[in-house]
Amino acid sequence: MDRAGSVSSLFRACDLDGSGFIDEAELANICPELTPPEIRDVFQALDRDGDGKIGKEEFSRGFKEISETLRDRRRSRIQSAHSLDESSLEEFIGDLDEGLQTLSW
Repeated sequence: MDRAGSVSSLFRACDLDGSGFIDEAELANICPELTPPEIRDVFQALDRDGDGKIGKEEFSRGFKEISETLRDRRRSRIQSAHSLDESSLEEFIGDLDEGLQTLSW
């Protein structure tokens, strides 16, 4: 299944009453780990047109934005870890070089 199909399937699973929209109560039911204020914030962020319901397009757009944000954060963490590894390696090589020079005297 392609990504668009996966998002459509996820939307249908979240649309508990089959209305073609996700309302705030449905969002609360599918995200029980979120507090009511968090549900409200997420709902408002997804409900771009402010009509009190999240349509498939709004859901897809929000899902895409969240995916891109998470991907960018992962890249940033990987780059940070990579640069730390490179500096640690350079430091190790420098220490090793100093040690070898001391032994060769």
